[in-house]
Amino acid sequence: MKRLILALIFLALGVAGTVLPALPGFPFLVAFLYTVGLIKKRHLLKFLSKFKGKRGSISRRAVAYIRLKLRDLGG
Repeated sequence: MKRLILALIFLALGVAGTVLPALPGFPFLVAFLYTVGLIKKRHLLKFLSKFKGKRGSISRRAVAYIRLKLRDLGG
């Protein structure tokens, strides 16, 4: 249940990020694909390690949030 709720949150943030210029949508959509099981964890971590953004920006904070949540899920 926790994973489903997290997937829906990632999907909502990803869709919002495609419309709002201040919020990155693509990292959240990739995290959504991982939480529903469509991509493997190593592919997600590979993408997140390549994602760059300005220091202290919303983009970098969003990616850090995704990485923390993945660590909490343990899967």
